[in-house]
Amino acid sequence: MGTKDKVADVLRLLESVPISVSEELVLNTVSLVTNLTYYASSSSVLWERRLECVPILAQMLFVDNHEAVLEAARAFGNLSRCPAARKRMRDTRVDEALVLLLDHSDPQVLAAAAGVVVNLAGDKECMSEALLTDALVLLLEALGRGGTGLAEVEATCTVCHGLFNVSASLDWQLDGLVASQIVLALEQLLAELAEAMPALGTQGGEALAQVAQRLMRAIRSRCGSAMASATADMEALQLEQEAFDLRHAMSEAEAGAYESEDQGGEVRVPQMASMLEP
Repeated sequence: MGTKDKVADVLRLLESVPISVSEELVLNTVSLVTNLTYYASSSSVLWERRLECVPILAQMLFVDNHEAVLEAARAFGNLSRCPAARKRMRDTRVDEALVLLLDHSDPQVLAAAAGVVVNLAGDKECMSEALLTDALVLLLEALGRGGTGLAEVEATCTVCHGLFNVSASLDWQLDGLVASQIVLALEQLLAELAEAMPALGTQGGEALAQVAQRLMRAIRSRCGSAMASATADMEALQLEQEAFDLRHAMSEAEAGAYESEDQGGEVRVPQMASMLEP
């Protein structure tokens, strides 16, 4: 059996075998496709059939299996380096599915999906303005929930690259409030990163700091006027968030007090100073 026949068997297997029937076989096969598509070479038989891989791998993005979703997203990261594959992803609406994955709670899936968006957003012919706007909002939300663990730092670094490419594809015509929120999230991220740097080591932390600072400078220089016009809205949003955080803290304190009363222990109500203007 020749190499072309073997590749045909791999694609046929992914098309015909449900993951519920043979989970290990399907996962190993998707992983094989991911590894082989990493090498974008004319001598690669699988790479020659990369356009056929797009609809086949797309079904893996919707299965109830974290590993399958992750491997499929990684494979699309490889495929999306090719202009023809990006066009096929757009035509089959795979780009929309990958944008939705930006809301995923797992940092590895988030990083894989954001990596695809980096490639798609770098090609202005691939993503519609509406999809770019959706990606911008989801990337902003992902930036806000990023942690300082190694996996989270790697994902957040890719998110920042995604935000840069999406903003550039929108010609930096960002809503002033959104631009201000991105800058605020980046400022908070850099502050948290500075504290976590000793535990992270220089390599991962410095890479994230550099891309975050570059993105922040770009937004401030290109969206300054829009941000200035949204100052009042941003201040109102921050006050609203502070009020929400305060109510949440008070609710947790009350819940802790009730629990202490139930256990017959001494109740100590924490002192809290309001963050709101009088």
